[in-house]
Amino acid sequence: AVASGCVTTCGAAVFLLFCQIRIFTRFGQVLVVNMLCSLVFALLWIPAVLELRQKRAPLNGDAEEGYAMGLLGEEGRQTGG
Repeated sequence: AVASGCVTTCGAAVFLLFCQIRIFTRFGQVLVVNMLCSLVFALLWIPAVLELRQKRAPLNGDAEEGYAMGLLGEEGRQTGG
């Protein structure tokens, strides 16, 4: 979902890059750079930070299930059966 949102927004901004009016060209450049930085942040930086957090101190003391499952609490756990 994150990648497809980035692709569609950058695709729409490509048309702005070829405008004759300078402000639209600059706006298109800002949109493309912003979306690419957001994509890198969402797909690389956030998971890496969550993984580091998991290795430091699991939220509920169970290192097997990891940090993300610890955030979900009892509702996020699957029941056997």
